[in-house]
Amino acid sequence: MGKYDYLYIRPHFKITTIWLNKIVDALNELHGILSSGREDINVNKVVARIGEFSESLTLQGKTVLKDGDPIQIERYHDTALSQLISVIDSSTKIRLIEDALKDLIDKVRELRPDRSLPVKNLSNYELGAGSSVNIDLEVPGGWSIVVLTIRVEFNLNASGGVVIRWLYSQDGESYDSVEEADLRGNYYEPVFEPGSVRQVTIPILVLTPYLRILVSNIDTTYHHIVTAWTLMAR
Repeated sequence: MGKYDYLYIRPHFKITTIWLNKIVDALNELHGILSSGREDINVNKVVARIGEFSESLTLQGKTVLKDGDPIQIERYHDTALSQLISVIDSSTKIRLIEDALKDLIDKVRELRPDRSLPVKNLSNYELGAGSSVNIDLEVPGGWSIVVLTIRVEFNLNASGGVVIRWLYSQDGESYDSVEEADLRGNYYEPVFEPGSVRQVTIPILVLTPYLRILVSNIDTTYHHIVTAWTLMAR
């Protein structure tokens, strides 16, 4: 039987002052439990406008810090250190991934088809009878083709045109011999017709850091007018 079962009203129950006093005693006891601070109260949810905790407060078994409470850093040392290492490790991995992606993007950019702006190397250049002119180029890394566009205005009285050769060099000082270039087919001779104007675009494979384009006048009596452009491509 419960502690307060005797307070329940039964059939033919007679209400007396003794019974009423016991009701008051029970209410006083309940009030004491709720307000004395000496008893444990277990409820599902507390809703209030203002709360006051005179000693301590815990949340999920851990003490809640109050303003003015001393903080013992050492108790959080291992956890904080572990979290810090995790953050640094994650940051390092992210940075490594970003660096790897940047390198990959740079390599893709190097490999994708591209070309530089054209440069005018010769402008209405008078190529004397039996003479030659050099267009010397230093090709930066990453480019695989030099594109030569050359325009020749043949002299009306000439009996020979021009020949264009490309000579390779490893150091910018010693270039392939003309005879060897001819043997390997590293030359081009525009179709000659006295008084005509010929223009041709020639792709030249880049094999060395330095390249010489040699333009020679075959005619030994008359000059020709030459204009030339180059650009780099990959």
